[in-house]
Amino acid sequence: MGTLVVRLRSKESLISSGILQKVDENTEDTIGTTEYYTEVVGYRIRDDIETVTLKHFVKDDETFDGTIWKTGGGLYIHKDWIEDFSVSDKYISYKGENYTMLLNKSKVKICRSCNCTTTNEHGYCDNCFKDNFSYVNNYSHKPSPIFYGEQLDNDKENPVWYGIELEHSSRSRMNVANFSYKYNQDRFYFKSDASIHNSEFPVEMVTHPHSFKELMSCDWLNNLHELDVVDNEQTHEKNGCHIHVSSTAFTDNNHYAKWYFFVYSLANGILQRIANRELTRYCQNTKYDNIITKTLDPKSSYSREVIINERNINTKEVRVFSTTTNPKVLKSYIQFLESTIKYSKYAKKSVCYDDYIAYIFKYNTKYQELIDVVNGIDATKKPRAIVVPTETGEADSIFDVPSQYLHLITWVYMSDGNDHKVQSLTVDFISENIRLNGSTFSFDNIRGIKYEY
Repeated sequence: MGTLVVRLRSKESLISSGILQKVDENTEDTIGTTEYYTEVVGYRIRDDIETVTLKHFVKDDETFDGTIWKTGGGLYIHKDWIEDFSVSDKYISYKGENYTMLLNKSKVKICRSCNCTTTNEHGYCDNCFKDNFSYVNNYSHKPSPIFYGEQLDNDKENPVWYGIELEHSSRSRMNVANFSYKYNQDRFYFKSDASIHNSEFPVEMVTHPHSFKELMSCDWLNNLHELDVVDNEQTHEKNGCHIHVSSTAFTDNNHYAKWYFFVYSLANGILQRIANRELTRYCQNTKYDNIITKTLDPKSSYSREVIINERNINTKEVRVFSTTTNPKVLKSYIQFLESTIKYSKYAKKSVCYDDYIAYIFKYNTKYQELIDVVNGIDATKKPRAIVVPTETGEADSIFDVPSQYLHLITWVYMSDGNDHKVQSLTVDFISENIRLNGSTFSFDNIRGIKYEY
């Protein structure tokens, strides 16, 4: 049988480690660690660190609080007494199993991180396993994005990427670590979130950007049900699923405006049904009377806690959805965003609920989980159509321009006689100023406005 040589910790180190007592397996007497170390082992090593040869392992006993090793001379050594070890033969035996040598390293079950001998099936002790696979970053953590999946042929000029945030009231950190160990592969990470309650391990799971096609087939999403979370009325109401859509998904400002107003038009009950919760203070039904462009200044003073948060630099964040561990539900969320983006892209003059429903049924194999949801929605709650203008309009002031037409302003006529063709325009109704082609003007300086489709 193979042997194992261990280097013991010094007496001072042992005493300071706080080990209280151990059971002598020969006599079954409970004796103090210091006494046992001094009387049984200490005579060999005195106050210095020396080596001891272990002949074989003995079966764990819960009274030992971990692995006990037996020396060639019949002495029992607790794992906490050991500084380090090395294997001196071809194999060692542990609990009836032989662990063979590999490149002069033993396959004895020691933790990959801290080298302790209490390991799980993944090769880590429980503490190191949780630290490695459920590490919680601070809330402001923003790593460089890693993009997963390929774009559909029609999306290559305007790539559509989705990044998902799931707020979970997890019951067990070990469960989260096991899920991450099996499915992560650098596709997601964890952040702290003080808004999550009713949880032993409150954590926000954040994914790197994925394409639609990738999300519909990736392992972590299809096995999301393996996460053990608190699932009740309170968590459904308070814990959200926020999905970021890349601004590149929108071909131009007209496309974005149609999508934006169509999503908000569904907030009469239809959107809540799709999102699996009522609107909360974290996703308010508030549209700002500002120019609606896909490149809105992210430094705007607007609130983030609305249905569509426009304050991020490269994405639009849809905050209305309830958290979930149901793969079909999460797929329906993503399919809702994908379908509304594509529908508003190809709709020429207007967007309306009836045409949208016809669109998703036309592509039913792509939007199956979403169709299962909309089939149960009351058709009497249809919103009005959002019409995109097809002719020229004029107004005397910015207040006379309908909010859904603000993105279509082409000329601004100033009271000083200068006419400006719009290249870039941001309208701020709070300060009553416009930022026009890099210059700031007061509403009072405007004598006329032209908008056209």
